[in-house]
Amino acid sequence: MLAAVFQALTLLVTGSLEAEAAALTPREKAALVVVSGTPAPPGVGGVFLHGPSARAPQGALVLVDQEGGAVKDLPALPPWRAARDHRTAAGARASGQETGRALRRAGVHVNLAPVLDAAGGPLGSRHFR
Repeated sequence: MLAAVFQALTLLVTGSLEAEAAALTPREKAALVVVSGTPAPPGVGGVFLHGPSARAPQGALVLVDQEGGAVKDLPALPPWRAARDHRTAAGARASGQETGRALRRAGVHVNLAPVLDAAGGPLGSRHFR
């Protein structure tokens, strides 16, 4: 992913980005903004993985919903507890950091889990107290 960002910045600085974009077909341009489930068609910009056996195509932005509790696309990775089970801000922060590191090692770029929900909110175990 870092290589793709570096390549995009290089194209932008050298002025080649416009030429590359102009060479794309309308279908290819549209595919770059699509997030697909799996199996993903070639050329999509992002892939939403659901389940431990799902695989993303090379170069795609990888997204998951890894909230903890009942909502975990990758069950073998943290968080191990639901958000509401954390009693301190430090505990919640440590859990988030552990989850972020594990997802990064697994090749995930974006976690769609909620960042903050109000106490007593409609999400049940998926919100912080």
